[in-house]
Amino acid sequence: MRKLGFAESQIVMIMKCVSTVSYSVIVNSSPYGKVTPSRGLRQRDPLSPYLFLLYAEGLSSLLQSAKNEVRITGVPVSAGGFHLSHLFFANASLLFCRANFVEWGNVLSVLHTYELALRQKLNNEKTSIFFSKNTRREFRDHICSFVGISDSSSFEKCLGLPAMVGRSKTQTFAGIKSRVQRKLDG
Repeated sequence: MRKLGFAESQIVMIMKCVSTVSYSVIVNSSPYGKVTPSRGLRQRDPLSPYLFLLYAEGLSSLLQSAKNEVRITGVPVSAGGFHLSHLFFANASLLFCRANFVEWGNVLSVLHTYELALRQKLNNEKTSIFFSKNTRREFRDHICSFVGISDSSSFEKCLGLPAMVGRSKTQTFAGIKSRVQRKLDG
């Protein structure tokens, strides 16, 4: 929070909200007992979405720095040379880099820095790698074993949208268009 420009008084106030939380159970319309969580903030806590945004901003800054320092290339988005290194959604994050050990090492370094700052660990079971079809199988296997994350060969959709858009955008988005049309008709 300091690196994002928060004043020390704001940081202290936010950390008090995180560290002094307690819950009660409502029984017959009356609060009963007091539960003090021992592992910090939980999902559905009113403060969680705001802290998530701060964390995402921190990770975005780390990835942007790595891109600016040409440690991560990202993927080209336009002919003008703009490269995309990451996209964040409500419940998913997509990181883009070249399939080589140097860039993967740099991505892992950024993620390690992020993990140390938050005192949290990336869940490898919920994480997968998607390679372009041009990446050789033996290289995919080397990267996956190096990173310790499985290869996702069927990365067809992300958040309900197609992950890859080929030449025929009409055909790619036809399913979404028909679902929207059915909802409108209903």
